[in-house]
Amino acid sequence: MNDDELTERLRRTLEDHAATVHAPDDAWERFQHLAPTPVAGARRGRWYGAGAGVLAAAAAIVVAVVVSRGSPNHSTHVAIATAPTTAPVSSAAAPNALAAPATPTTAHPPAAAALPAASGAATASTGFWPKSVTFVSPSEGWVLGSLACGVDTTCPPAMRHTVDGGRTWTAVTPPPAGLSEVRFADPEDGWAWDRVRGIWSTHDGGTTWTRVTIPGLATEASIEDLEASAGVAHVALTQDDGTVRLADTPVGSDSWVLAPITVTLGAGPVPAGQLVLQGTVGWFVQVDRTVVAGARLEGRRWMPWTPPCATVEGPATLAASSPTELVAVCDVGLWSTPQGEQLFVSHDGGTTWSAGVRIPVTSGGGEVAVASRSTIVVAGDGGLVATFDGGTTWSTVAQVTGVADFGFTTPTQGVAVVPGQSPTLVTTHDGGHTWTTVTFP
Repeated sequence: MNDDELTERLRRTLEDHAATVHAPDDAWERFQHLAPTPVAGARRGRWYGAGAGVLAAAAAIVVAVVVSRGSPNHSTHVAIATAPTTAPVSSAAAPNALAAPATPTTAHPPAAAALPAASGAATASTGFWPKSVTFVSPSEGWVLGSLACGVDTTCPPAMRHTVDGGRTWTAVTPPPAGLSEVRFADPEDGWAWDRVRGIWSTHDGGTTWTRVTIPGLATEASIEDLEASAGVAHVALTQDDGTVRLADTPVGSDSWVLAPITVTLGAGPVPAGQLVLQGTVGWFVQVDRTVVAGARLEGRRWMPWTPPCATVEGPATLAASSPTELVAVCDVGLWSTPQGEQLFVSHDGGTTWSAGVRIPVTSGGGEVAVASRSTIVVAGDGGLVATFDGGTTWSTVAQVTGVADFGFTTPTQGVAVVPGQSPTLVTTHDGGHTWTTVTFP
């Protein structure tokens, strides 16, 4: 590239960015929504609205996150990942195809130091704040976020795309401003949404975005969660009449259909629902300070399901590594006699559960990611703690505070958005033993 070509490319880039900086008519209303609202219960590490939104806030989640409440299948997003596969990964964390999980063999340190920058990444911040993350394969993923700006300004939306597993990132066209979560099912089909601003879909890899309408909703609805797996996208929506509805569509279209089932919303002040998918199987848990209700997906039909920790008087979050391997992290006795975060495991798809195992995290954690049957990572106030032997022993693997869209794409590769005044994205490529911070162009 000669000097004239470089000059022209820089000029076009500056003009494109300048065109995105404007003050919309609803700038003040958006500013009032910038501060995230704490979400009690499921996916506590994830900001909704700009919460998970603002984090992954977005951010996605996961990745799904599987440390999160998980999932990527976000996010997450928050789900759990199994062995590597060439099939699409629908959320921040878990792949659609299933295989025998691999057990990481890399030794892990007893304590984690500050997160280093990812290998080959820039050493200085470039002004991109991640909110939500989604991967459709070990190599291809997207991060929704915004250009960094002052608190008195509406930050322009931005999106980054990778096709080499996160080693390099390029800027791509973001969805409309005000959206805080993103999930892709494959390289063409994806969704961006915000709890109160609705859902937008793309079927051309993000080149264009269209507002989604779901027929049959009785009232205005807020978005609890959205995930995709096995060629189908699912969404959970809270209605003003005090119920939660589930809907689905083939990933290549916007033909959304409401499921017949209705899920109880609960009487608490901050409802939070979580979807976790593995192939054609899935789970939904509704939390409103405590576990309120749930549903299980069998084939394409949602059925009533009693989720774990329904009687522990505290919230719960889920993650899965296969249609049968499911874990729950529950803050037992949070609203009665606090007993801390505990891990519950199911080997039959959520029909029966093991006794709780105490997790060495302080209250306020609970985001969970699963890379295999033996590798589970949980986020607490003091950082990420992991077990590589199914819960017998635990160690701190990263010093971060809060995560969203936390999950694994393969048994070795995982992601998480870390919220804060300057949100970041962290990744692992050794099954959760070590984590590095990503910097973006």
